[in-house]
Amino acid sequence: MYKTPVDIFISGFLGTTDLWSDVKTEHSVCFELPGHNTCDNYHNKIEDHDTIDLLAEKIVKKFPPYPVRVTGYSMGARVALFIAVNYSHKIKELILISVNPGIVDSEKRAERIKHERGLETFLKKNGLDNFVSMWQKLAIFDTQKKLNPDILLKQRSMRLSHDPFQLAKAIRIMGLGAMPGLWPHLKTVKCPVTFIAGEKDTAYVKTAAKAAAKTEHANCCIIKKSGHNPIIENHEQIKKILTQQHLY
Repeated sequence: MYKTPVDIFISGFLGTTDLWSDVKTEHSVCFELPGHNTCDNYHNKIEDHDTIDLLAEKIVKKFPPYPVRVTGYSMGARVALFIAVNYSHKIKELILISVNPGIVDSEKRAERIKHERGLETFLKKNGLDNFVSMWQKLAIFDTQKKLNPDILLKQRSMRLSHDPFQLAKAIRIMGLGAMPGLWPHLKTVKCPVTFIAGEKDTAYVKTAAKAAAKTEHANCCIIKKSGHNPIIENHEQIKKILTQQHLY
């Protein structure tokens, strides 16, 4: 299946493989998270019995038989980090864009889980169109208001391509509160890691710096003129980093 070395790209929540169209490398394999784009990819459905461990195993089974570089965005970056912690022999390098390694404090995690249950309810009750409109209005995406309208239309189209009930399952299993906090495990990651954040996404800039300091072979890159999604806000800089960091 894989005749040449490949880079693996994992999209974030509500994303599709089209997210990477402007930045992916020559030999790339792009994945949507489980529960995404299930109309076109039946095997990407989340079953009722699935857990984060089972979903990670399903993703890893798609990898080549040799260690690879994995680039992930947001929820996809956290899942990539989870894979690196649990399948270290499969990862040669990690590039994590706008990643939050999770919540360790039990009370804060419980609060976040409650919030995520509310997101699930809103999605099921109000439908995907209303959910996507609400999602884009989150403060974390305010920096995208000045983007070319065509870019935002493309992003909205990607977000509307999913099954809302599968997305609800994705939140329940891969949400920030649902997944285990990975901060204590950063010290066990031995492959090179690049933590990336947009300079206007101040909370994630701090998170990236903190995570890099706790990871043995890590560096932190801040993308200028960008917020939470530098892949669409400054794809030239992301492309440059991906080219510079390429190890093959």
